[in-house]
Amino acid sequence: MLSVEAMQIARLLNLHRISDYEGLNCIETQLRKKGFWLVFYCYVHASLQNLQGERLTYLDPAVLQLVKAEDLIPLEIDDEFIFEHEVVFPPSRLPSSHPDLFYTPAYFGRRSEVLIRIQQNMNLVRACE
Repeated sequence: MLSVEAMQIARLLNLHRISDYEGLNCIETQLRKKGFWLVFYCYVHASLQNLQGERLTYLDPAVLQLVKAEDLIPLEIDDEFIFEHEVVFPPSRLPSSHPDLFYTPAYFGRRSEVLIRIQQNMNLVRACE
């Protein structure tokens, strides 16, 4: 239930629309990008558990195709280097504690393709009923 509420709040905040990030400071932008990916993972999990389509989801297939994953990837830098009006990159490339394992367009692309196929198959099954 909490994941559904989180997905609806993310939809209301338009976390999936990079155009709504204009005018935000660096901290808010980074937090919104991280929030998008957290909710996207909940969405993927919920969609795989929701094969009948009886629950609300974060993104429908039409919106999912418009999302530009490359633009929503957070900076690969620790949060203490992100300030309100600037991002300070450390002088040497230190190992980051940033969990960037899944912030990739390839991951997003594979997951979105699978989810779109699942949705299309569900629509075909409903049409046959």
